[in-house]
Parts: sequence; C-alpha cells; structure tokens
Amino acid sequence: MFHIESSACPALLPDVPVGKCPRHQAGAIVWQATSLGLQVLLVERSSGRGWGIPKGGIERGESSTDAALREAWEEAGVEAKPRIQQVGQMRYIKRGRDQLVQLYSVEAQGLASDWPEAQRRRRAWFSIEDAIRELDRFSGLQQVLEAFDPVTNVKLVA
Repeated sequence: MFHIESSACPALLPDVPVGKCPRHQAGAIVWQATSLGLQVLLVERSSGRGWGIPKGGIERGESSTDAALREAWEEAGVEAKPRIQQVGQMRYIKRGRDQLVQLYSVEAQGLASDWPEAQRRRRAWFSIEDAIRELDRFSGLQQVLEAFDPVTNVKLVA
C-alpha cells in the first residue's frame, strides 16, 4: 500500500496526533437505478460489525480511480459500467490513524457470483436514506450521499 507521511502534517481530525498525515484511500459508491429509486451497494465491514462502502488503500502506481474500481471488485464483485465520477471525500479513524478517502460514483453493470472477498463479506442494496443510517460513523459520507445524483452527473472514463 502506498501512502505519504510527513512530520509537518497537521491532524485532520481532533483525536489524531499532530504530525501523522492521513492515509489516502479510494472508495466506490456503487449505485443502480431501479423502479424503487436509486440504490447503493454496501458491503459488510471486514470486522463483521456493520456496513461500509468498498474502499481501501491506493497501491503504488495506481490512480485513485483505478483503486476505487479495484476495491469495488475485490470487496463486492462489482462489474462496473465505464463511467466514474469523483463525488467528494470522507474521513474516519482506523487504529488511531486518520483515513482520507476520495469517493467515486460507480454504476453497477452487474454483480459477480464469486469475487475475491466473497467468503469474508456480504453485500446488499440500500436506499440512500437507509445507507446514510448504516454509515453514520464516516465523517463526510452523509453529505456526499445526501447530494448524490449520479444519473445526471457522470463522465465516461477511457
């Protein structure tokens, strides 16, 4: 995993010591439009306690866009349409370290029946409102989801 550290970096969240730069990650807000409205795909957290979005570290030489798509595949088996849009960021604390996640809108083309973390994680579709209730521990994610409108604001990725 690739991340940058600097002793001159101030903490972004109040309970993180000054001098520890955030670990940069990428995350996917996987969505689908249905007759019931917009739905987002959540995955069971690796701890088994609660739900989250597919997210993780950006590997050396990898763009954050590519990392978001890779995490969506590894954690949820998402077969993505070739459209992606950066939609914001979120922060959270993991093992005492600030995590800064660039968030991308990813439209699902399909879901694989077998994927790398299929034995470790469940996945489920949620309405935006229900997803917000499940994801309240992540700073900034609620605001991104409340403003989420991927149908009218996407761009093609080469």
